[in-house]
Amino acid sequence: MPEDSESASHELVCPKCGGAMRSHARNGVLIDQCRACHGLFLDAGEFERLMAAEASMVGREIAR
Repeated sequence: MPEDSESASHELVCPKCGGAMRSHARNGVLIDQCRACHGLFLDAGEFERLMAAEASMVGREIAR
């Protein structure tokens, strides 16, 4: 059984309000967002990876 099928079989619950969460990817980082309070939750190190990817993209835009 693939690992993804196990994670898809249960729904994440927001640690702040208890609402249902959804996951989406941005620049290779999986972001969990609450559907109720709209809070964003990242695993350890993901914020730094996301910021580095965004800074890299901004640098490319300025270089044009």
